Amino acid sequence: MKTKLLITLLLLPALAHAHPGHAGHEGDIGWGLAHPFTGFDHLLAALALGLWAGLHDKTSRWLPVAAFIGANAVGMLGGLLTGTFTGIETALAVTVVLFSASLAGGFRASAPLACGLAAACALIHGWAHGSEAPSSANMAAYCGGVLAGTLAICGVGMGMARLLRERHILVARGIGAVSTIIAAGMLLRSL
Repeated sequence: MKTKLLITLLLLPALAHAHPGHAGHEGDIGWGLAHPFTGFDHLLAALALGLWAGLHDKTSRWLPVAAFIGANAVGMLGGLLTGTFTGIETALAVTVVLFSASLAGGFRASAPLACGLAAACALIHGWAHGSEAPSSANMAAYCGGVLAGTLAICGVGMGMARLLRERHILVARGIGAVSTIIAAGMLLRSL
């Protein structure tokens, strides 16, 4: 109960800034926090990654999430410096398919492989975040907010995995299957 209350309180400022019209606050940390929650591809990818990582061995669960956050930061820098690239929406949809299908299929990767997959996908997501940054943004605050929001979504996925790991693994795989179908639709739409 306390955790739910804390998460709600942490997200309230982001919800207040999730729409335009807050003069002088465009691109601050609240906008950054809201960004991963407002892009369905980012939301699904981070949630599926958190669930998938949470089902891995206890000693390596956080490694793919850490790789995802770190590579997201590197990708954001690339997006900030160079802007978007052709096919980024397709690449984003492919990353969601990869995470979701891995979850649905019960794919267990070694820690290095899981971290490599997470990092490769995060570079694309970070690039998109960076290229979508408001031009008036305080880049440090905005990017910090994006990373914090992404970490929060991954954490929710890991929490779900903790609840489902022992007795309800098929529910976790079902979530992965539904997410895969949604991501496949996103992929087809982006082509």
